[in-house]
Amino acid sequence: MKSAAYYLDAALWDPGNLEDSKGGRFLDYYDKDWEYDERFSTKYYGKNVIWIGEEGRMLRVSADYVSPREDNIFDAAKLNAVRNHILKSSERVELDAAYADVLTIDRTVIEETQEGAQSERLWEWSIDHPFTTGDDELDEYLANPEGFLEYEEDPEKRREELEEDLRQKKESGGGDFGKLWVRIRDGNHRAFGALAAGEPYIYVIVMKNSSLPNVILE
Repeated sequence: MKSAAYYLDAALWDPGNLEDSKGGRFLDYYDKDWEYDERFSTKYYGKNVIWIGEEGRMLRVSADYVSPREDNIFDAAKLNAVRNHILKSSERVELDAAYADVLTIDRTVIEETQEGAQSERLWEWSIDHPFTTGDDELDEYLANPEGFLEYEEDPEKRREELEEDLRQKKESGGGDFGKLWVRIRDGNHRAFGALAAGEPYIYVIVMKNSSLPNVILE
C-alpha cells in the first residue's frame, strides 16, 4: 500500500504506470449485498458511470479539479479493478459516489500552490500542477513577491500595479479564481478509477462541513 502522492502520476492520468497493471477483480472489492438506504438512491449519470448519491449533496466536478487528500492510501490492484470494470463493461457501471471536501480556489490557494511548485512541494497538496491566476507574471509574483520585485526600479509602484491586476482577475473569475477544488475524502479508488478509465467528470457527495456560498448542489 502506498500513499496518494506515490500514485498521483498514475491516477492523473496514466494507469500504465501502476505497479500492478492487471489489477484485481471488481467483485473482490465491491459487493452489492449492503442494506438499502433510501437517502443514497439517487442516480447521477456520467459518460460510462452512474453515480449513486444523496439528493441535495451532490456536485459534478471536472477531472481537472479533483485530487486525493495527501493522507489517503491507494491500492494499485483495487484502482485498476475499478478502471478495468468500467472499460470492459458494455453498460454504464453503477458506483457509490465518493465523499469529498470542497474548497473555493482563492488567492491563498493559488499563492500556496504556486510557491509549492517552485519549491517542488506539490505533493503536499496531492496535485500535479499549481492553480493559476491565468497570467504567468502574476503567478510568478504570487510565488515569490519579494524575489519578483527585487530588481524593479520602483518596487512599491510595481507592487500596486500587480495587486490591481490581481484584484481584476479575482473579480472577473480569471484563471482558477472561484473554481471549486474537490479533495476526495472517502472513495478514492472509485473516483480515480473512473477518471483513469476516461470519465471527463465525476459526481461526489459534498461533506457537510464544506462552505460553498452561492453553489447549488444537485
